[in-house]
Amino acid sequence: MVELRGDTHASKASENSDLVKRDKDSVVSGPRRWPDLFFAAGKGAKLIDVDGNSYTDLTAGGAACNVGHNNDSVVKAICDQAQSLIHIGYQSAGHRPELELADTLRNIAPQNLSKGKIAFTNSGSEAVDVALRVSRLCTRRHVFLAYECSHHGVTMAASWVSGDTGLRVGIAPRGLDVIFLPYPYCYRCPLGLRYEDCGLACVEYVRRALARNVLVDDVSCLLFEPVQQAAGIVVPPKEYFGEIAKHCREMGIMMIADEVVTALGRTGRMFGMDNFGISANMIILGKPLASGMPLGAVIGERELMDQAARSMRALESGAANPVCCAASLESIGLIRRGNLEKRAAAMGEEVLGRLRDFAEDVGEIGEVRGLGLMIGVELVKNQQSKQPASELAKQVIREATKRGVLIDALGHSRNVLRISPPLNIPAEDMTRSIDTIEEILASLSARHQSSLSS
Repeated sequence: MVELRGDTHASKASENSDLVKRDKDSVVSGPRRWPDLFFAAGKGAKLIDVDGNSYTDLTAGGAACNVGHNNDSVVKAICDQAQSLIHIGYQSAGHRPELELADTLRNIAPQNLSKGKIAFTNSGSEAVDVALRVSRLCTRRHVFLAYECSHHGVTMAASWVSGDTGLRVGIAPRGLDVIFLPYPYCYRCPLGLRYEDCGLACVEYVRRALARNVLVDDVSCLLFEPVQQAAGIVVPPKEYFGEIAKHCREMGIMMIADEVVTALGRTGRMFGMDNFGISANMIILGKPLASGMPLGAVIGERELMDQAARSMRALESGAANPVCCAASLESIGLIRRGNLEKRAAAMGEEVLGRLRDFAEDVGEIGEVRGLGLMIGVELVKNQQSKQPASELAKQVIREATKRGVLIDALGHSRNVLRISPPLNIPAEDMTRSIDTIEEILASLSARHQSSLSS
């Protein structure tokens, strides 16, 4: 463990800056959340950079570390498994951790999947590809439905069914027909209506759009996120997916829930779908499934997975790695034994209430929303125009980083602050971090208001 040097987070020349330069020269990474930092260690909700500075990570390592960074019991499970078996090809033979994990996933799955089957992958993106393949093989239909601004991964197929247009630039796989539907983003309603007065017009819009633009017999599945993360922590109305599920059943359209982020306690329930009282034919898992170790999974209804089994020969040989499965078993065990989904629900409700109260005095906060410990704070230039305040979000992130709190910005305009810490973050760390964010926002807001009046 790196020795801590306090919370000064000095901007002096450091090992951080040297390593960042080398990283840019040799590694293909895409934009990084904190481009000037290089981390050496982590523990619980804390990350420590190579200069010894400590930070509270309110992103849980990019929504992957639900039980915290380097959880002692997860580390022990990894080390113990590595002593006996590190790898066996997925297509070569089975092993105990894989079987035990499959049983565990069926035990925690919604009722309709409790006797289902699991296909393991190396990531959530790969799991999306597998689920789409199963859907197409079972329905013999070629059209996929997905949502605008969605983010389903970075493999070829996962990118192409993502509504985030940045993922699809220069990619056009043949034979993959996707129709993108408007997600119910009530703060910025794509239909220009207001929730509770709208009669869920977005559901009727979907029905009419499908009737006009596609033969229902061509539609294979609807791929959806119970809560959209990359779009800015967008939470749909509670009744929305129930109505959509009813329509899908009537039309024989399969439903695939991308729970890569929302599962395993993040939204205050074991699965994000549980908040809306719906089920899906398949569930996609990744990220926190093995505390950031490379593992993904598809939990599917038995008859679907059996019907598609002929194509499962194409699964990656590294899937269901024994060490990753051991990490997953312990990660899920910690969530279940510690009732971390209930803790996330209670803490999330408290944080949401506090931030909403705070927002009443800050004109640059348009909306505070979320479920459990999946919280978004949307920043705007003013509450009347709702114009995204992207630059303000950047300023908040920079200042918070200087003060030892790591947050990032999501949404099309990168103006939604994400607060998604480990589910077991100590209450005092959470309180101090929210204190810091509020202090920064209050200061920047006062400065902004002063400039308007001068």
